[in-house]
Amino acid sequence: MSRVKEYSREDVLERSSELFWAKGYEATSVSDIVAHTGINKHSLYKEFGDKEGLFVECLEYYAQFMSRDLMAILAREPLGLGNIEEFFRDRAKYANAKRCRGCFLINSVSDQELLSAKTNRWIRELLATHDEYFYNCLAAAQGRGEIPQDRDCTALAGYLSCFLRGLMSVGRSKSSAVPPEQLIEMAMEVVRGR
Repeated sequence: MSRVKEYSREDVLERSSELFWAKGYEATSVSDIVAHTGINKHSLYKEFGDKEGLFVECLEYYAQFMSRDLMAILAREPLGLGNIEEFFRDRAKYANAKRCRGCFLINSVSDQELLSAKTNRWIRELLATHDEYFYNCLAAAQGRGEIPQDRDCTALAGYLSCFLRGLMSVGRSKSSAVPPEQLIEMAMEVVRGR
């Protein structure tokens, strides 16, 4: 007779995500995970393979559920600069919050030397979705004449992704004397070609 699970997989993913997000991959031990989630080591290894397997599933969980509403802002019709501005207004509010932890996906890049090549490739692919969302909004805005035709939407999307990573790092470390709202205004001026 098989044993009944004494834990919720989703609860383990949510609580482990919080832990990895706060401490990072390297600083989070299996003992930390067991203590924070209530799952025992045997169940953890059986369910997720190992710590890295759990970490990858936590990133997937974050991308699918925890950041879903945020990315929906960029996908809202009609696509355009308004979506990008609303997205960054949300990120500015978050960056200003006392408990800003940055972005779980972006934070995970700092652990790349500890992770397998497959996991790092997967993280890069997830982060590249930011470029896609930004590109779609930029191309729509350019089609409506909100961005000059000579602007390269692919390069601008990459710029906005880099800007997002920097903004989340600044929010996490509280290391900028310039308010996030002012930084966003400057970034949007770059996008508009001013």
